Amino acid sequence: MTKTEGSSWEEHASNTDENTQPFQYGTDNDDESQLPHHLQPQPHVEVETILRRTETIMCLFAAVVVKFSLVGIFLVINEWNNVQWTRKLANFLGIALWGLYVVTYLVFHHKQRQRQQETSNLERTLAFLRNSSWLTLIISILTGTILALGSISSCGKGWSFYFFFYHIIGFVGAIASLMMWFALPTIIRSHLVGDRDQLASSRHFRRKRKWVAALTVLATLVLPWTTMWLVLYGYSRGNVDESLFPDSSTSPYLLPFQKGVHVFVAQGNSGAFSHSAGFAYDFMMACGTTVAASRGGTVNLVIDSYNGNYMSGQSRNNIISISHHDNDTTARYLHVQQGSALVQEGDEVVQGQPIARVGNVGYSTGPHLHFEVSKFAFFRQSSTPIAFQDVARDQGIPRAFRIYTSGNVEY
Repeated sequence: MTKTEGSSWEEHASNTDENTQPFQYGTDNDDESQLPHHLQPQPHVEVETILRRTETIMCLFAAVVVKFSLVGIFLVINEWNNVQWTRKLANFLGIALWGLYVVTYLVFHHKQRQRQQETSNLERTLAFLRNSSWLTLIISILTGTILALGSISSCGKGWSFYFFFYHIIGFVGAIASLMMWFALPTIIRSHLVGDRDQLASSRHFRRKRKWVAALTVLATLVLPWTTMWLVLYGYSRGNVDESLFPDSSTSPYLLPFQKGVHVFVAQGNSGAFSHSAGFAYDFMMACGTTVAASRGGTVNLVIDSYNGNYMSGQSRNNIISISHHDNDTTARYLHVQQGSALVQEGDEVVQGQPIARVGNVGYSTGPHLHFEVSKFAFFRQSSTPIAFQDVARDQGIPRAFRIYTSGNVEY
């Protein structure tokens, strides 16, 4: 090679080095098309992941409700005839309603796999999630109110568990549905890196006004649950004039359950639901809980032959009545379980002695014991105010929606 040729080759190499610049990331002149396909930005990967995870979480959420509802049915198979239709309906509706959501999701997901256009699929998926959020909201409201109340208004294993389960699940489901409608589009918009204008033109990506979101949350989330508790409490609490009640420290009455049992007061004195005409207590307890004599005396009436309650069109009550010897008062224990009487008419009983079991019979909308003391005056029996010696607070007068511990005599 001659010097001239060498010089020409070196000059050519120098020119090549000067004119050829390596591709550098982050410059203003980046040409992403020069990158290999697997290194090119994937604008919808993060969005697709968010949508897929949202779908999966909601489907699993619904599947959990279906599973627990199915378990609830198996729990009461052995006592099926003693379980009211409200509990059965609650569990079956839990399976049907949330099962509908699972089926809807699976059908949509199957159709999505047959589509190949990425942007269209993303938009369809978001549209499905947002449109199905209204179905979720309706199902959640029904679950948190109707299904919950249906569970607690019946005997059967897990009656209180399924009340709180459906009540809480319904609330969580309502929150999730509102997030899918209002928050999901905003989250996705913040992750869009390609075709932003095209996707943002869809109504499902538009931001909603804050006042619309606030009113929707108030109407669909706050009102159903708050109203339910306010109505229950308002109709159950009653008005207590403490001046009418005797001193609890000298009261001969103890809570009508065995010692150490925790007692929830569902309705107190003068409760508007069914105690407006007198003094009485509704102690909400599981069916089958032992009822103990609040005070000793003579059994003057035993009825435990009825079954069914107000919800099934049967309003005749089972009752154990015990008269006391000192002041012509009579304690009445109502709604006891069919065939559960442990005493007979004419028996002498002592304080703390088991006399029957809690039921849900007659004019009753849930498992509980109705307890009242009546006194014969002016040719008729009328309820009289009493306090309980073992109720350490509230002047010995049990108040609605509070829990007390029985200090009855061990028998």
